[in-house]
Amino acid sequence: MSEGNQFPVFVSFRIDDPTAAQLAAVSQAAGLKPNAWARASLIKALGSSMKAPAVRRAAANAGRLDAMLDELRAHGRNLNQMTRHANTAGSLVSLGADIKAMLTQTEIVMSRVLDALKVEEDA
Repeated sequence: MSEGNQFPVFVSFRIDDPTAAQLAAVSQAAGLKPNAWARASLIKALGSSMKAPAVRRAAANAGRLDAMLDELRAHGRNLNQMTRHANTAGSLVSLGADIKAMLTQTEIVMSRVLDALKVEEDA
């Protein structure tokens, strides 16, 4: 093993289009790039003791995080509209159920965001 590179051996191979589509689908579902998913799967299949480098799920899941943050922004806009309505009506009583439903939805989205931000091992 060279001193400057923890993983000095580079492996590459070709696959057909249907296999590439499957790889893209399963790696995306796992929140990984195709190469990271393939490496983790190979390490696992071989029973290797090699530890793959950690993957920041935040980077791997950037698209999913953007969608979740858009959803949270929408929640903020809805909350602003409810607040404006409550100030006009002078009461939050009529908005109680809406606020409770929004809180539940926001907690679910926040849980998904925090899960996507975890640092996990490839393998």
